[in-house]
Amino acid sequence: MTLRDTISDDLMTFYDTSSGFAEVATSGSNEIAGHFFNDFESNDLSDYAEVDDSDPLFRIRESDLTNIVNNELTIRSVNYEVIQQQPNNEGEVILKLHEA
Repeated sequence: MTLRDTISDDLMTFYDTSSGFAEVATSGSNEIAGHFFNDFESNDLSDYAEVDDSDPLFRIRESDLTNIVNNELTIRSVNYEVIQQQPNNEGEVILKLHEA
């Protein structure tokens, strides 16, 4: 067993949907466990302008990356397009999303 396999096995608990640590996204007919982040941000551009935005992210195990079909995910009944993959070199990938 390689170190990458050991890390992937250790991450199983963190991505266990039955314990509430993770939630399920769908891509095609595939289910992918992960952690969804959609934090709201308010940015002041000047004294007179403010931009409100959110930056949806979905963190998954790197081994689940092949389950994503056509760069599309559905999370909490909302369809997203994967616009960027950010591997963390620890067996996980953070997917930057855009609402489709």
